[in-house]
Amino acid sequence: MSADNLPPLTETDTLIHHEEHDRELSRVVMVCLDPDSADTVFTWANDNFIIPSKDLVVLVHVRQIDIPVAPYINTTGYIDDISEERREESHRLLRYYAQDLHRKKIACKAISMVGDPKTELLRKSKEIKSDVVLMGARKMGAIKRTLLGSVSDYIVHNAPCAVIVTKPMEPEHVEERQKNSDQESINDYQSTPSSITSFSVKVQDHATGRPVKNSTEKKMPNSIDLQNTETEEKPLIYLFIFVNPLSGDRKGMDLIDLPIQHFRLRRFPCVQVEIHNILDDQDRTSGVENIQLIQSMVSFGKIPSLDQSESSFSGENKNDMGKLSDAAKSRHIHVWSAGGDGTVMSVFELLVSNKVELDLVFFSCIPFGTGNDFSQVVGWGRTIPKKDIVGSKLSHFESLISERLEHSEAARLDIWQIKMTSYPSGYVREAGPKERKDGHDVAEVKEANLYPDEMVRKMSNYMSIGVQGYVGSGFEAHRAGNRWANMLVYAQESFKWVFWKRFPDLNRFIQSITQNGKTVLECPVPEERKREASDVPQMTNNPIDFVIQNIPHIWGHEVDLWGEAQSGLESVSNRSGPTDPKQWKPQRANDGRLELMTIENMISYLKKLANIRHHVSRLAQLDTPFEINFYPPEEHEEDKQKPAGKKTKRLLKRRNKYEKKNKICIMCDGEFYEMKDPKSIQFDRFAQIWTLGRKENDDKMGRLVKDELDSRNDDP
Repeated sequence: MSADNLPPLTETDTLIHHEEHDRELSRVVMVCLDPDSADTVFTWANDNFIIPSKDLVVLVHVRQIDIPVAPYINTTGYIDDISEERREESHRLLRYYAQDLHRKKIACKAISMVGDPKTELLRKSKEIKSDVVLMGARKMGAIKRTLLGSVSDYIVHNAPCAVIVTKPMEPEHVEERQKNSDQESINDYQSTPSSITSFSVKVQDHATGRPVKNSTEKKMPNSIDLQNTETEEKPLIYLFIFVNPLSGDRKGMDLIDLPIQHFRLRRFPCVQVEIHNILDDQDRTSGVENIQLIQSMVSFGKIPSLDQSESSFSGENKNDMGKLSDAAKSRHIHVWSAGGDGTVMSVFELLVSNKVELDLVFFSCIPFGTGNDFSQVVGWGRTIPKKDIVGSKLSHFESLISERLEHSEAARLDIWQIKMTSYPSGYVREAGPKERKDGHDVAEVKEANLYPDEMVRKMSNYMSIGVQGYVGSGFEAHRAGNRWANMLVYAQESFKWVFWKRFPDLNRFIQSITQNGKTVLECPVPEERKREASDVPQMTNNPIDFVIQNIPHIWGHEVDLWGEAQSGLESVSNRSGPTDPKQWKPQRANDGRLELMTIENMISYLKKLANIRHHVSRLAQLDTPFEINFYPPEEHEEDKQKPAGKKTKRLLKRRNKYEKKNKICIMCDGEFYEMKDPKSIQFDRFAQIWTLGRKENDDKMGRLVKDELDSRNDDP
């Protein structure tokens, strides 16, 4: 975008509006920020020039986009990616310095632009009618300065106002000034009025013309002033706990009701803990903004290094101090979900939608849900050890946090993106009441589904098409506010299906599995198998449940169906490619592959529940992308209208309402979905996250940790 096409300055640039001040602002000070000199120019301006009672400070940053020179780069995609990355870096830079002005109640604007710094800074200075321009001098050699010319030289000679160029101070001056400013910072902090709250910064991006979305509601201030002196014992680790107060027995409500939100434990003074209600819009936004703030601080090196010794926080009672595991202290940001499996993915979706850098985050959890497969697979158990999550003087909560920080190991986990699509005559929707506010739906913290025939969500554990989906659809209509009551409801729905209803054969719905446009498995109905032979691998049974597994967990239990199977390969004929056992590798949750297996009938289903698991119909091990394809609805209708003998008529009469209506039910990570006239389900690996799982040298070790350790020994 050229300078002439840039949108004009608008009121959305203003972070603190003029009318909010009881003083007249009579001077416009433009401060040019560049990552190399921002600290110098901003500190000098704050200490020596800015007058809070009369100045409007305009923070400006111009970002440049590097053009690729390699002949085979996809230029359009490259520029888009780089442009977005530069935009986010620019916004973080502006927010960081604008926050200090906010704390001091100095009126300011923050503007991000793209283009040539010389041209854009000069244009902006004229546009806002600045009285003075402050900028830093970049370190350039004499030859380079002569050939290229510096930005500061250009502005000095062409700006219509006074220009001040600052230079870095000598090291001895910095040390002396730091000593003098320490006490001033402490006095400044102690004198801050109690009415001052935390804030967010709204940056106007003049490359796009739109303000960056951030909540501006009032919220509780951080327990740590991140702008304070360098010598303050700032936390090394920031732990954010997003609580679903309606999961399971609603034990999360006890955490939400605590009269504190940010705190540090005596055993771990280097760790700051924050609790946020994921179902409360304002509190959820507050938590995300704090994560973004810490992320910015990490990017600019404003948080103490993780290499800093914990002993600096120990004080006098060193014997009472906890010891962080090597893994726990290797990242500044920890994010835990406190709820069920659905809450785990809700938290993940929350971070992704707000563009939090996943490589900076450790994930873990507190199990409040019904099944809690994720918690079990990382090694933290199916439920919390104490019924009272808080305990006397936070003792139970402290113990739970300590366990995860002291006895943990880092382990990778694949996250998959699932796209469920129906034909135009159908729909894809969550099972249960339409207006849900029970805390068990990922969509409650996501944007509304735009298309009724398509839904996209993430998966970390496993998906079940058939048995668990059908049972869960009835369960969703009667969810209770108690974990044991939920288990009873689920058992009741299972009982109905086992003794009164009949699960439909899935090969009446599923037509094939394809990968990169190639059919890797056909799923014919019995009459088609008898009629024609095929060289393509074919499923030979009539399953009632399809299981697509990332972790060896199912039905709320650690069940290694794939690894413990000793028979069942006869379920596919003409095996080749991903259906060939010779190509299979050990199941891992971090290997970029999913395992597909089926349950044939009710007897097989009951055997699995009874821990008789050596016979499992293993279909394939697939890397992504791949998709499961369903028969078109017209074929389903034709099948119902075909003339049939007495035996076939009896079979048609036995079909339940789901099969007659061409409706399939799905369970994905504890959430249930219905698909009318299904078309396809696509699987693609979306990301790989780092979790903190239990590290023990016995059966308590988390399966993810075991997978991580085993993968290091796998052949490359």
